[in-house]
Amino acid sequence: MSSQKTISSHAVPGAPAGAGTRMSRRNVRFTKETKAVKKLILNLLFTIALLAACRPALSAADFQIIASKDVAADEISTDDLGRIFLLSKTSLPGTGHVAPVLQKGGPAHQAFLKECLGKSDSELQDAYKELVFTGKANAPKALASDAAVIAYVSMSKGVIAYVSASAIPMGVKKLTIK
Repeated sequence: MSSQKTISSHAVPGAPAGAGTRMSRRNVRFTKETKAVKKLILNLLFTIALLAACRPALSAADFQIIASKDVAADEISTDDLGRIFLLSKTSLPGTGHVAPVLQKGGPAHQAFLKECLGKSDSELQDAYKELVFTGKANAPKALASDAAVIAYVSMSKGVIAYVSASAIPMGVKKLTIK
């Protein structure tokens, strides 16, 4: 019965000191734990926001330009890259004809499209379809991976492509974007 009295005594003014103190210690402990959890959550959210803000958007640091070894250029402008990949330019000084090679998707593909072409993948595909339909050009080769692109470029002449920045392009020439 005393436990019932303790439970009911919390609501009655003038209840025994022990019953009220025990309850307020629980409240204090619960409040401290709640504040600690809230602080932890806020710190985690702040850290996530800080990391997201510090990570740059997709950029040239996410891809690299490669070409077959017969391409004379050591550097290329973003404007020339755009023209080559949009099929309005087909040669580079000292090289002659160059053909672009695309990746079918992935972070390097998205970064390249944004940085050099200013287009989404669907906009680029629509542009290629229009060129093919009007007979002005053939759509460029599109390969599935960095390794496939590097292998194709290393075995071809007059080819320019992009791969992820982490890829190790062996047997090809790496071009600097100016």
